[in-house]
Amino acid sequence: MSAVPAAPTVAADLRVGSSGDREWLISSHIDPAVYSPPLSISPARFATLVVEMAVESNHDDIRAQVFWDTTRFGYFNETASLTFPVVGDGGMHRYVIRLADTVWPRSGAPIRSLRIDPLNAPGRFYLKAV
Repeated sequence: MSAVPAAPTVAADLRVGSSGDREWLISSHIDPAVYSPPLSISPARFATLVVEMAVESNHDDIRAQVFWDTTRFGYFNETASLTFPVVGDGGMHRYVIRLADTVWPRSGAPIRSLRIDPLNAPGRFYLKAV
């Protein structure tokens, strides 16, 4: 999937802060989320998921989580998700996830929306592309 076609929605408790050339989203809790607009993509078309983002946090073992729904828009659960480690140094990083190594569906109903939790700790993030 290339960049999300419409503006994503962010959780209401995130603040925006500028630093350098970026507008960071700042979270004081452990579960910030960004939601895609409605989608209709065939899961079989994709072999990888690419996420480009910067994350900054003072915590160790930072992980991101991507959820998808196929039943109704905005319905997310842990069984339809994948996690991956992220670097919390504030630099831009490109994460390439091989979907064959995850529970991403290989066929079936279209993906109706995505949710990205960029970090599992307080911190800030800049999500460039998915």
